[in-house]
Amino acid sequence: MKRGDLCKAAPIGLAITLGTIFLPHELLAAASCPSGLTYAGSASVERDTGQGSGVELVRVEIPNKRDRSYMQGNATGRLVGKDSSNKQATTPWNGQHNIRGISLEATGNYYFALGIDVNGKSGFPRVIAEVDPETGEVDREYLEIGAYCGPGGNGEGCTATINVCYKP
Repeated sequence: MKRGDLCKAAPIGLAITLGTIFLPHELLAAASCPSGLTYAGSASVERDTGQGSGVELVRVEIPNKRDRSYMQGNATGRLVGKDSSNKQATTPWNGQHNIRGISLEATGNYYFALGIDVNGKSGFPRVIAEVDPETGEVDREYLEIGAYCGPGGNGEGCTATINVCYKP
C-alpha cells in the first residue's frame, strides 16, 4: 500500500471509529430488537444531578398496522434500579403486558422504575389510539407507560427508558 493510499483511508477509518463511539441511542436500541421485529422508538424520563425526581407518562408511537399475532407477554430488561445506598425503587408492574404485535425492553440508570402510577393514573403499559373524527379510523397508536427517575443520580444523572419494537 502506498503512502497516498493510507492518507486517503485514514479519514474514512476515523469516521467509522467515531461513528461507532457516538452511535445514536436509536440505532443501539434498534440493534436490540428481537429477530423479525422492527424498531418503533423509545421514550425516557431523564434527570441530571441536582434536578430532583421526574415522574411522567411517556409515549412511543407504534404502527397500527402491525402483526398482532405476535405476543411477547413479558417485557425484557430491568424494571427498577438502585440508588447509591443500594435502596431499590419499587413498581407494582411485574413486566407483563398484553399489547399484541410489540416487544418492550425496559432499561434505566441509577434509581428508576417503570410501570408506576402517575398522578393517580395507572402507569402499566397501554395503547392510546388517535381516531380521525371524519372517518372513524385509527390514525395513530401510542404505547404509554409510567416512568420514574430520581433524584438526580450519582453524578451521572438517571434515566428510565422503554424501547419498543413491533412485528411488521
